[in-house]
Amino acid sequence: SGDASANAVNISGGDMAERIFGARASKKAQKNSVTIEGGNFVQGDYGETSIFGARGDEQAVSNSVTIKGGNFNLPTDINGGYSNGGKANDNKVDISGGIFEKKASVYGGYSVSGGGADNNKVSISGGTFKEGASIYGGFSNLGGDATGNEVTISGGAFQGESKIYGGFVPSANKAATNNIVNLSASGLNLSSVSIFGGNKDVFTGNTLNVRGKNITAKSIANFEYLNFYMPQDITANDTMLNLVGNDKADLRRSKIGVGMVQGGRLNLNDRIALINSAAGI
Repeated sequence: SGDASANAVNISGGDMAERIFGARASKKAQKNSVTIEGGNFVQGDYGETSIFGARGDEQAVSNSVTIKGGNFNLPTDINGGYSNGGKANDNKVDISGGIFEKKASVYGGYSVSGGGADNNKVSISGGTFKEGASIYGGFSNLGGDATGNEVTISGGAFQGESKIYGGFVPSANKAATNNIVNLSASGLNLSSVSIFGGNKDVFTGNTLNVRGKNITAKSIANFEYLNFYMPQDITANDTMLNLVGNDKADLRRSKIGVGMVQGGRLNLNDRIALINSAAGI
């Protein structure tokens, strides 16, 4: 009937159960964590693996999930913080390894019943998603907004159809605004990944930051701001973001900013493609 704070679950091997909680609380769950460095996640009663930094029935704040390794043989849900009846704020998920054999769903923060999901973060720098993944900085279900959330991709292998949302709200009268997606390494292969600032054409304040070159993605949509940070090794005729899907890149309302990392050099008349789209722009 109370809160749960500063608890931790650490897993480095063995055959694991399907449901893992850093903490569960009927009120507020705060500063709890799950860290997975190895292990084999196998079939049990539920048919999928669910990992929660914490679940709080009233609030889930500042909880985290860190995955550095492990074999995930089932469909997998990963929640930095899950609130069953209030806010899910300031939670985070960090994935740098692991093999996900089936579809994975990753939520920095997930809120149910009107609390909203704000200022949550997902960072992916490694891992293999064999059937793809759905990645949400913040997900607010059954009411409440999703604002100020952030997804950063700097690595990982996405072998199936995947989607990335800075923020997501199923409710028609709620907003997924002021969210950020970062593509933060040169050479990222996201050719099967569609990237959205928000869902349902939610556009306002959502930002895509491209920090690198030779990045491939399937498509982008619903970003008010697109910022291109040219790396030091940028040279004439390089492309920063290459879109290979069948949907045109709609930039009619977008504001585009361009900068160069200190130390980079271009010469007069050098040309750089910020976006190349197979379907057109």
